[in-house]
Amino acid sequence: MTPLRFGVDVGGTRLKFAAVRDGRVICRHVEPTPRAGVAALVTTLAGGCGTLASAVGESPTSIGLGVAGVLSDDGARVLQSPNMPWLDGAPLAELLATALAVPVRAENDANCIGWGEARAGAGEGARRVACLALGTGLGGALVLDGWLLRGGRGRGGELGHLIVQADGPACGCGGRGCAEQFASQTGIARMAAETGWVGGLGLTPAALVPALLDAARSGDAIAAGITDRVGVVLGTLGARLDALFGLDRLIIAGGLCAGLDLFAPAALRAAAALGDRPLPPLVAAALGGDGGPVGAAMLFDAPQVAATGVIAEAAVSGRVDA
Repeated sequence: MTPLRFGVDVGGTRLKFAAVRDGRVICRHVEPTPRAGVAALVTTLAGGCGTLASAVGESPTSIGLGVAGVLSDDGARVLQSPNMPWLDGAPLAELLATALAVPVRAENDANCIGWGEARAGAGEGARRVACLALGTGLGGALVLDGWLLRGGRGRGGELGHLIVQADGPACGCGGRGCAEQFASQTGIARMAAETGWVGGLGLTPAALVPALLDAARSGDAIAAGITDRVGVVLGTLGARLDALFGLDRLIIAGGLCAGLDLFAPAALRAAAALGDRPLPPLVAAALGGDGGPVGAAMLFDAPQVAATGVIAEAAVSGRVDA
């Protein structure tokens, strides 16, 4: 029987656990993320994994964590987590591995979504895949010839912070005109406010986006202009990434995936305006909300997941020496 892996999406609000075999989820569990510090998080992670093990009647051979933040090259330490600043500097994988005596590996959450989609989702069978995770922000991942591109200090693949408008709005990263300022929930909410779209008054960005997508499909000109702007950004990003890496597929994941039918025409036009090279196939994520946990679980099935290109087998300590 193939190994049973656990994957956990460690977000600022929720912990999403999944038991995964052969890239498929066989059981799920969700708990709120504790805000009381690292020890409380490790305790909750250990308890959630125990709950999942009881539900499936089997203990995992390994656990993968997809963490909202920047991790060290080996994934052993969380360098910075904007939504969970109390986690900065924590050796989260090692702490959980020690608590459960199970090998643990950690990775950025958007990288996990991209890895999961590349191995068991919309990118399965493709050699070169880019994944754009459009949610509150814009996360990204590149999987090239079996490698998850991480970059130095774990900062590779930050596709949401590629600049698409030099004089554009300020971004939380310190730059201006980043793709995230347009192709994300917060970006769409900002554009809606700037254009005076009244359909989103009083709504949070998460609630505003589906209302705006519905309005665009119903012929609302302002809403349609906003979705076109998102599509232009996606097409521009896709064309640039394809020029660099020769992509086989461009996967759109996250909550904004539901608007792909609206974004795609403008994306294709924007890419065509940049040259005669067609945009790689633009496809919706296949794993939905399971992408992060599946990708995290499958980190242990990855022959190559490191910035330097060589990765050793993970020890129970949870450290991965590249």
